[in-house]
Amino acid sequence: MLDGELPAEIAAVADTLLISPDKNTLEWKAFDSAVTQSGLSPEKLLLKLNAWSSPLALHRHRFLSQYFPRGIDFPLSPWKSMAAICPWPMSQPIQ
Repeated sequence: MLDGELPAEIAAVADTLLISPDKNTLEWKAFDSAVTQSGLSPEKLLLKLNAWSSPLALHRHRFLSQYFPRGIDFPLSPWKSMAAICPWPMSQPIQ
């Protein structure tokens, strides 16, 4: 990793290395060693190795993993449409 090459084993678990790493695995120990030797933060090292397409993708993944651990797919509303509960026509502005 210090040579600028991301091993396939690390790439396979890159999404968990920053959020909930299993610190007993060889992948984590190798990654931690590379972070220590490089002097970079874990985020900067993964970005440098192109594990993430951009800093935005990294931050978005961390945010969604932390605040929406079960995913962002929400169940459909029990209402068939807003028109069913709305007393005014939806195409006209509220006055």
